[in-house]
Amino acid sequence: MSLPEAAQLLAVLAEYPQGASLPRLAKRLGVRASTLMRLLAPLGEDPLGGNPLGDSPQGGMPGPGWVAVRDTPGGWTACLTEAGRQALAQARQAPGP
Repeated sequence: MSLPEAAQLLAVLAEYPQGASLPRLAKRLGVRASTLMRLLAPLGEDPLGGNPLGDSPQGGMPGPGWVAVRDTPGGWTACLTEAGRQALAQARQAPGP
């Protein structure tokens, strides 16, 4: 995932303080659900554990913990963590190309 893709995903999630359903998020980003899962995986604290993505961290390394994916009564939901909000704020302050 490129930095612009990560920043875009974080920016869209920031619009949903209570979290966004994965189908809604995929539609907003214009990607398939499987693509969304691949985009979300490296952004979680334990990208392949504790969520629908599997049992162990990707490549044995924990992610930055920017996004949390949870199974809620309404379905799977993704939301920004505090670390994600901070990363987004830093990305917005960074000078453009």
